[in-house]
Amino acid sequence: MKKNRILFTSLLLLLFANYSCEKEELQPETTPLSSEILKNVNPVFLEHDLSVYKIKPIWDSFITFDNRDAVEVNFTLDNKVNIPTSENRKVLGRQRLLLSIINGKINETIIEYIPSDNFTGKMKDINIRNLKSKHFDGRIIFRNANSSLKTTWLLTNGKIVAKGNNKKPKKPKNATAYRWVGYTYEVCTPYYNYISAGNSEPILVYSHMHCEEYSSSYWVDDNQEENPTPVNDPYDCTVNPSAPWCQDGGGGGVPIDPPVDECANAENVFDSSFGQSMDEDISSSIELNDGFYRKVKYTRHIYSGYGMNLYSVEYGVHKKTENHWEWESITHDYVYPVIDNSLFVVTHTVNSVSAVITNPNTARIAINYNVKAVLECFGIVAKTKEENHNNLSVKSPVLEGD
Repeated sequence: MKKNRILFTSLLLLLFANYSCEKEELQPETTPLSSEILKNVNPVFLEHDLSVYKIKPIWDSFITFDNRDAVEVNFTLDNKVNIPTSENRKVLGRQRLLLSIINGKINETIIEYIPSDNFTGKMKDINIRNLKSKHFDGRIIFRNANSSLKTTWLLTNGKIVAKGNNKKPKKPKNATAYRWVGYTYEVCTPYYNYISAGNSEPILVYSHMHCEEYSSSYWVDDNQEENPTPVNDPYDCTVNPSAPWCQDGGGGGVPIDPPVDECANAENVFDSSFGQSMDEDISSSIELNDGFYRKVKYTRHIYSGYGMNLYSVEYGVHKKTENHWEWESITHDYVYPVIDNSLFVVTHTVNSVSAVITNPNTARIAINYNVKAVLECFGIVAKTKEENHNNLSVKSPVLEGD
């Protein structure tokens, strides 16, 4: 039992050391509102009662938009601050409250900004208006404070690549004339909470992992498959272009194609793609030459496929014998990729290398390697291909100009 208490205390200290510098404002307002808040925030929001939802805005964190009809703030829910994180739990997200006036009524929207594992921007700078300009990468989850229905946007570099909701649409009347088409994906989000004991500094501790299934879906009339009608997105900028997330180049301004079609197109490209081993000399550069010995760097193109090219680098040493050059040694250094595609995840593994001199005028470099290409469609692996290749190059110590 004592050992368990020590481990738990160590965990708390570790979490505090890692995350305390990321802590945002935690306590709701307990002092009179500042003149800056009173000047910039619409008073109808300051007076709006959110107690029925157990929500308390933290007004010092306010962000306003092009007009006074919207404001975004940090908040506590039932006196807690819920903090989502990326899947590997290393990048903290944030949860914010957006109050907006739509058709004369205050709308309360809880927004979760969930970064991807690779997002390197400053999360404290992210708000619903600057997703595109800040190149946000990850997920945005919307829900009204009085509803469990959630809408999720998947974003890559500030651009929406998929939308979905966690409630499948009901079958329309005369269902025999329709069929439901959708691309389903699961969203799992780790959550943390700040806790405090007495007067101690709040510490960030892991709370739980929450998973939901989202369906980016639409109905198709069997007689009109080429013109499907998408399920209504309540956050679509074509419906309400004055919404805060549609201002200043926000991520919601560009409609997307149905993900099923995008996945099908990507699969067609993937199926028709292939890789091949190559042996193309790119460059041979002399790095050292004292007249008796010279060191030469060789760069070769050894593979092309799936939007990836592999290059091999070798170093050879030539020695001067009478009036010509002969091989002294040959050494393989490394293989590096150049990737130029946005559809596939392509990786390589070098299994074995042999670099030998067979005679004074011939060197042989043999490389065995694997290439793995993965097609991911909205975060889910759709298809995988793996290839094994052998590359053989026979090289002379003679360079251009010898």
